[in-house]
Amino acid sequence: MTLKLSDKSFIDFLRSNPAFSHINIDKELFKIDEWLKRHPGRHKTRRFVLHWLDRIEIPLQSGVSKLTEKRAPILTRCFICSVQVENEEYPYHLRNCQEEFDKKRNS
Repeated sequence: MTLKLSDKSFIDFLRSNPAFSHINIDKELFKIDEWLKRHPGRHKTRRFVLHWLDRIEIPLQSGVSKLTEKRAPILTRCFICSVQVENEEYPYHLRNCQEEFDKKRNS
C-alpha cells in the first residue's frame, strides 16, 4: 500500500532534508502535478516523488564556474627579444619581433 503525498509531514521532511537542499520542492511538486496531468495512469506517491527528486542533479558549484574563473596567464619567453608574453599572444609577438629584427638587419 502506498500513501498519498497529501501527508504534510512528508512534504516538511523533504523541505528540511539536507539531501534536497539544492531543490525548490514547491516548484518540483508543481512540475510533478503537470507531468501527471499528461500521464493519467501514474499516481503521485511518496516513492514517485522521491525518485523524481533523486534525478535532479546537484549543482557543481555556486558562484563562479571553474571554467570561467580567471586564471594566471601562462607565459612564454620570446627567443628574439627575451620578453615574456602570454601564450595566446606569442605568435603575434613573435611575428612583430621577427619583422623588427629583419628591418634592423637589412638597414
